[in-house]
Amino acid sequence: MRQFNIKTPLVFKIGVALLCAMLITSYMMSGLYARYTVTATASDSARVAKFSITDDLADVSKTVVLNASSIGPGEQYYYAANIINNSEVTVHYKVMLVNMTDNLPITDAILNEGDLAPGVNESPVISIRWDSVDVSADYAGKTDVIKIIVTVEQVD
Repeated sequence: MRQFNIKTPLVFKIGVALLCAMLITSYMMSGLYARYTVTATASDSARVAKFSITDDLADVSKTVVLNASSIGPGEQYYYAANIINNSEVTVHYKVMLVNMTDNLPITDAILNEGDLAPGVNESPVISIRWDSVDVSADYAGKTDVIKIIVTVEQVD
């Protein structure tokens, strides 16, 4: 009988063994990956809350003209603002004064700030004071313009 004496190199045998091991491993891994894959769908919607403030300050600012004859040294001028929260959220309001002309020695007034729940109204009283120490005949007949400003912002 005739013998075939074909010698296969060792590197080729190792390569074939590694290729078989890789094929078997990838087949097994593909089954594991499929077990842990999940598909999900979801939906969401959002709505913006209504923000509406009503006041009697004509668009959140009011200009007050004070004459030296209507207020004097040591006296106070009172103004009541009515702020109504028509929003769906709680708001924080702050009342500020800006002296536009600085003709009279008007000092900073009692200013208000606070939180308003939806549907609630508040009437903060603004007090503008002329200091009794600052007395002079130079103020006679002068007029001062003071702007009352209300700022409102949503509370988170």
